[in-house]
Amino acid sequence: SNPEKRAIVPAGAFIPPPKVDSAVLRLNIPKTPKFTPADEKLFFKTVKAAFGQRRKTLANGLSNGFPQIGKTRIKEILLQCGFPETVRGETLSIPDFIKISENLK
Repeated sequence: SNPEKRAIVPAGAFIPPPKVDSAVLRLNIPKTPKFTPADEKLFFKTVKAAFGQRRKTLANGLSNGFPQIGKTRIKEILLQCGFPETVRGETLSIPDFIKISENLK
C-alpha cells in the first residue's frame, strides 16, 4: 500500500492514556501489485516461516517452516541470495523474500 498520515491522536484521547501519541493512517491500495512472486503460495509460506518465531534468525525460521530442505541447505540458499546466514526476516524487503522463496523452490 501507499500509506498516508491523516491525523495525530494525542495520548490523552485514550483511557488509560498510553505513553505515546498515535497516528491515523490511510492505506491506499494500488490497483495492480508492485511485486508479483512467481509462486504466491510459496512466497507467503516463506514469509510466514520467517516471522513464525520471534527473534529467530531467518535460517532458523525457514528451517522450521521447511524441515524437508534442512538448515544447511537453507543457509546455502541465503548466501546464494546475497544474505548472511545471521540475517533476520524483519530486515528484508518484499523483493528479498521473493528472491528467497524462488530459490527455495
